[in-house]
Amino acid sequence: MRARSKTVLVAVLFTTTVSCSHAQRATLEATYTLPRMTLAQFGNPAITETVLAKAKANGLNFTDLPSIGSGLAVAGPNEFFGITDRGPNGQAASEDDPKAKRTFPLPSFCPSITRFTLTNGEIKITQVIPYTDTKGQLISGLSNVKGDERLYESAGAEQPIPLDPNGIDPEAIRVFPDGKFLISEEYSPSILVVATNGRVLMRYTPTSKSIDGATYPVKAILPDIFAQRRPNKGFENLALSKDGKVAYAILQSPIGDVNREPVGGKYSIPIAESRAIRAVKLDVSDPLNAKVIGEYFVEASLARDYSAKQKQEKISWSDADWMAPDKLLVIERGKSQVKLLEVDFSKATNLLERKDGSNPMFDEPSTILPTFGIRTAETREIFSTADVGITSTKIEGIAILGPTEIALSNDNDFGIGDNVTGEPSRVWIVRLKKPLDLATNAVAGK
Repeated sequence: MRARSKTVLVAVLFTTTVSCSHAQRATLEATYTLPRMTLAQFGNPAITETVLAKAKANGLNFTDLPSIGSGLAVAGPNEFFGITDRGPNGQAASEDDPKAKRTFPLPSFCPSITRFTLTNGEIKITQVIPYTDTKGQLISGLSNVKGDERLYESAGAEQPIPLDPNGIDPEAIRVFPDGKFLISEEYSPSILVVATNGRVLMRYTPTSKSIDGATYPVKAILPDIFAQRRPNKGFENLALSKDGKVAYAILQSPIGDVNREPVGGKYSIPIAESRAIRAVKLDVSDPLNAKVIGEYFVEASLARDYSAKQKQEKISWSDADWMAPDKLLVIERGKSQVKLLEVDFSKATNLLERKDGSNPMFDEPSTILPTFGIRTAETREIFSTADVGITSTKIEGIAILGPTEIALSNDNDFGIGDNVTGEPSRVWIVRLKKPLDLATNAVAGK
């Protein structure tokens, strides 16, 4: 670990990561809560009370605790778009897999976009928009292809749920100027262009994951290294320029199997200690013919910046919003708190310009990126939930409302998995003491 500390010091000096004092950086303006409502109201009319009763028997603790905050975007004055992820899921021990079995007690759940307002302390849903394929058929939240994480209807199920090439696990949402949606998801990982009625117009995947059998358009254009994302750790972060021409997608965590044992040499430190996260930049000025124009590294915070008990592999990047050309506001989650980081890619090395840019050696914790001429994006801490007393640690949605005002939302996991207390979906409005350095125009900044 002493050797690792030297590596971190060099990397920190090179990337000029800055930490801020927590004193008086923000105030909590308001908190809004989604009332209990049945999951039968979300997307799929085939989900009846009988179906929900079966899901409860399969391990779904709550059938009236929707999760709509995996992503967040502004829809209008005091109006937002939120998204569900793939649906209620958890983990259980398995004889076949001693690490974990991923349970999916409601296989018929259809991931959806929600539109809602904030009124008198409540989230009021005004529209639910389920995703559909080219023919208008509902899309599931099931895994796509062989090699993806397998899902089981219950902890006792012996056979996994069949794969579905159409399935998606949405995690972030942005809105084009014409109203279409840009969605990022975890399975491939991929980026989707979605019509205002929920129809998938295009899905962009890594080059090796063309997803044969999908009943909507798919283009495999993303750098293939992204296909090596950790299970359930895909594109959780998505930012779109104000003019809708440029987008950034960032992985939730570094790539690499965290269970791999060190074997000496360049793997002498476990991959679980890696902080190097990959990001991709796209020209989406023609949304159905997007082009990859950049690939970069950015470093997550050190685990010890959260607490002595924080594991590096458990630090997650969970959403992003556009501040200015090549500058984003990103959510970083640890066990005890959530931070907002200003991330500047303007001086970062574009890996597309290097023949070795996809070498997974660069993702190893023992690699000192600057010695290979690779500069990571610069980061600066803006705010922490510890500043204002927000106790939820699974905040996964962010929307910038103005230079000093932001909205945050949580993924409450439908009351399953990490949510053991029955926490509802919430939105928090936070006012920053120091204004964000936002662009004053709609320039994308290619």
